[in-house]
Amino acid sequence: MLIVNRTVNFTKLIAATNITLSVPLCRSLATSLQQQTKGFAAAMSEALDKLAQQQAQNKVESDAVAEQLKDTKRQKRELKRRKWVDWKTQDELAGDTKRPAFDPADRVKRKKCAILLSYCGAKYFGMQRNPGMQTIEEELFKAMLKHKWITEESFEAAQAACFQRAARTDKGVSAARQVCSIKLPDSVDIKSINENLPEEIRVFGVERVTKGFNAKDQCNARTYTYTLPSIAFADSTEKNDFESYRTDSAHLQKIRDVLQLYEGTKNFHNFTSRKKLFGSFSEAIYHVI
Repeated sequence: MLIVNRTVNFTKLIAATNITLSVPLCRSLATSLQQQTKGFAAAMSEALDKLAQQQAQNKVESDAVAEQLKDTKRQKRELKRRKWVDWKTQDELAGDTKRPAFDPADRVKRKKCAILLSYCGAKYFGMQRNPGMQTIEEELFKAMLKHKWITEESFEAAQAACFQRAARTDKGVSAARQVCSIKLPDSVDIKSINENLPEEIRVFGVERVTKGFNAKDQCNARTYTYTLPSIAFADSTEKNDFESYRTDSAHLQKIRDVLQLYEGTKNFHNFTSRKKLFGSFSEAIYHVI
């Protein structure tokens, strides 16, 4: 670009000054331009050669660094494989404390399953585990640990086995159909585990489910049934025997008519204590069946 500009400027200069050049002078000017062109091309070629050499040198250095890093990692893996611990010496140093025996059940591959169970919660403090309390889950986990359905780690921390229940029940509440999701071995013996469960708790089935199944999140409905003894509706002024009392059909129909008034979607804020009609909590709608 520099040479072309000089040529154009030189031509314009000749035209502007209207100078008549001799043949030797023209040849001299042409030779000078050719020399300048060759000098520029040589400089560019030299610069490109230096750049290529620098890139090649950088590549060699980076390859050497990568190879050195690879060798270091290989040596670390080799040392790790060769590492040996004298457990006998370690046990002696620890005061003759023996290492816990290896439990093959810890290496059993477990997959997500759903457990169907029922229980009578009359003497239990709810479904969920609570330290120091007698709960349904505590009895279930004890039985599963005894039969190697779960590991010690899963017994101490239920989340290690991805445990989840479809619904929680409070103290004294029973469940006819409860579902729990947990990782279990492929082969489980339901009959054996029921033999180690209290008579109030029974497992009816174990089914394999998908890996992402969650009993709580994928439960789309929960049905609650409330059972009242008929003596609860007896005349309080009369003396009746709790076990032998039975209400008559007319009284029973009257009770049903009263309960039907609560069927449907309604706002029961008047039945709650110290709750405002449009409060954040009292805006919850209860459906009584």
